Amino acid sequence: MKLYHYALFGMFVGLVGCNDNHEAMVTATPMPANVMFEVSVTNETAGQPFSPMTLVVHQAGQAFWEIGQPVTVALERIAESGNAMFWRDALKADSMVYQIKEGKGLILPGQSETFTVELSPAVLANDPRISFAAMLGKTNDGLVLMSGQKLNTLKSGETASMQLLSYDAGTELNRETAATLGALGGEGFSAVRDDRVDQLTLHPGVVSKDDGLTNSGLTDLEKWDNAVAKVDIKRL
Repeated sequence: MKLYHYALFGMFVGLVGCNDNHEAMVTATPMPANVMFEVSVTNETAGQPFSPMTLVVHQAGQAFWEIGQPVTVALERIAESGNAMFWRDALKADSMVYQIKEGKGLILPGQSETFTVELSPAVLANDPRISFAAMLGKTNDGLVLMSGQKLNTLKSGETASMQLLSYDAGTELNRETAATLGALGGEGFSAVRDDRVDQLTLHPGVVSKDDGLTNSGLTDLEKWDNAVAKVDIKRL
């Protein structure tokens, strides 16, 4: 009987020893850390507010607009009223989109807004791009856009800076009257595209009442010279 107990005790000690040795041999493989970026957008105009920004991280093969081509209705809504809800809804259903970031509010002249983007090593290796859109607030259908900016060329601690031009959605005539400018209490989005161009182009600028256009709702303050925005992208 005693021998039987001794045998069991020996087996127990042996098993404990095996477990200890096994655990000592297993080493956890650390997961690669995610990569962080800061994207800062600065309004460089004298008097044009930017509507709340929508920033999207997406695959390299995706483009949301093209110079010389008609814009989508979702982008038209941003250009004419600053309403990005429809574009964000479309982005959420897009399998080529990784992340969507929504701005906190208007970016007034001279002000900046910073977005933080966190990407896994797998996504970063897949050549992700950043695009964003906002309305030039006191225009009929003006836009500030960034399209397909690369991220994976930046090294840790490095910053890429760029200047952005202004664009015209080509969906609404640039009448610039108070009745047609949403920022001045006039009409915002209209489904009717009364601009014969109906394609995305560089913005020609605005003509203010100070220039002699008596029915313009704008002054010299709302005029601008390109570029309209500065973007700094820093890899942390």
